[in-house]
Amino acid sequence: MNAAVTMQTRVEDYLAERRRLGYHLRSTGLALRSFARYVDGLDLSAPLSVEVMAAWARQAKTNSDDPTTWARRLKQLRPFARWLQQFEPDTEVPDSTVFGRIGWRPAPHIFTEQEIGDLLAAPLSPLELLAGYVLSALVNGLLVGALVLGLAFVFVDLGVHDLGALLGFVLAAALLFSLLGVLVGLWADKWEHYAMAESFLVLPLGFLSGTFFTLASLPDAALALIVLNPVVYAVDGFRYGLTGHAETALLPGAVLLAALNLALWLLLWRLFSVGYKLKA
Repeated sequence: MNAAVTMQTRVEDYLAERRRLGYHLRSTGLALRSFARYVDGLDLSAPLSVEVMAAWARQAKTNSDDPTTWARRLKQLRPFARWLQQFEPDTEVPDSTVFGRIGWRPAPHIFTEQEIGDLLAAPLSPLELLAGYVLSALVNGLLVGALVLGLAFVFVDLGVHDLGALLGFVLAAALLFSLLGVLVGLWADKWEHYAMAESFLVLPLGFLSGTFFTLASLPDAALALIVLNPVVYAVDGFRYGLTGHAETALLPGAVLLAALNLALWLLLWRLFSVGYKLKA
C-alpha cells in the first residue's frame, strides 16, 4: 500500500467520484468507511489483499457467523478494489468464491436425520405426505407466477383470450415443476445434486420451451427434438390463453401434460410408500 495516502482518503475520493455520477452509496459508504478505518489501523505495507478484506468481512459488529453475511460485506468492497487498482495495481479484487455465492433464492433444504425420523413417525399416510409437499410447492409457484403476471399487466397491455386455457396450462406447468422438485429432493444427497438438476433438467426445459423463440423458426431436426419437451405445450397453452395464438395442438398438449403429471405423482407415491431415501 501507498503509505503516503491513507485508505480513508482513498475511500472518500472514491465516494466523491461515484456520487458525482449520481450514485448515493449510503450503506456502501458506511461499509467502506468502516473498512478504511480497519485497514488504516493495521498499518499495512503490502498491497491490499483478499485476506485482509475477508478478515474485515468476518468481524461484523453483529458478530455474525453466517458466511452469507460475510459474502455480502465482501461484495461491497469489490467495485472499490477495482477502482483502487488504478492507483495501486497490486490490489487484489475479491471474487464470489471466497465465502460462496450470494443466492437470491432460498437454498434447498436437506433433511436432517431428526427431521426424517419425525417425518416417518408422523401419523400420515404416504399419499398425505406427498400431497403436503407437492401442494406447498404448487402454491408457492402459483403465487410467484401471479405476482410476475400482475406486474406484466401493469407495464404491458395484455388481454386474456381464454381464461380457462390460461389457468389450466398454468396449473399443469406449476404442478409439473412441483412434482419434479419433490423428486429431485428425494434423489439428492448433497448440494451438488441440486445444482446438477437445475443445470441439466430445469434450465434446459425452460430455455428450450419456445418461450424465447417461435417453433416455426426452427429447422425440422431441431423441431423434432423440441416437441419432446413437455414444457413447450405448457408455454404454448399459456400463450394461447393470453393472445389466442398457438403453434401446437392444445388438446394433445394438455393430455400429455396431464399424463406426465399423473405418472410423476404415481412414481412419487410409490417412492414415499417404500420409504425411498427415508428409511434405512
